[in-house]
Amino acid sequence: MMIKVNLSPSGKRRKARSAGKKKIETQITTGSALLAVYFVGFLAVGGGLWWTLDQKQIDTEQKNAEAARMKKEIKKIKEQIDEEYLQAVKARYEQLKIAIEKLESQKRTPMFVMNELMNVLTQGKLPDINEEEQRKVMTADPDAELNPMWDASSVWLTDLQESGNVIEMEGGARDASDLSEFLKRLRASSRFSSVSHPMYKLVEEKQGNTKKVRRYIAFTLTVRVNKWD
Repeated sequence: MMIKVNLSPSGKRRKARSAGKKKIETQITTGSALLAVYFVGFLAVGGGLWWTLDQKQIDTEQKNAEAARMKKEIKKIKEQIDEEYLQAVKARYEQLKIAIEKLESQKRTPMFVMNELMNVLTQGKLPDINEEEQRKVMTADPDAELNPMWDASSVWLTDLQESGNVIEMEGGARDASDLSEFLKRLRASSRFSSVSHPMYKLVEEKQGNTKKVRRYIAFTLTVRVNKWD
């Protein structure tokens, strides 16, 4: 008796295999689709992150450049402010210096200067002399020696004008020799310096209704005061 074995799959088996194959294919297709979606998503996220980082780097560079520019401007403005402040301080210092000088000049008194002029114009008296300096002057010019017996009434002052430390004198002298002695005394005084060469002229005045004529030398000169007190 011969037994026949049917080795070909049955219809049910074929259907089951076909269904399983389709299921696997479906799973593979679905997995591929998901993988593709994930890949696209990764690219999108990665691209977005790269763009964001690149944009942040650009923004950072721009902000750093702006900060550097602002720092430079601030330094420039600060330098200008410092310069203006220093100029203001300097101007204020000059104003205070002038004010102090004015106050100092108001504190001085001409009493000692007037007393020195009285000594110069008084017979038998001499000005305040620096003996050492006077000896040097007399060595260079023997005519610079003062005459203690000089008749000081031969010179008179009519006006004194003070400006700063300079006094302008106007007056008269009986003759040239009297004016010369007056100049020597002024130059010998330690209280005075820079005695100018006098501007002078010969003056003739009639004495009232008489025929007498008075002749004298009118002069103007300046001296610098070395010390007021």
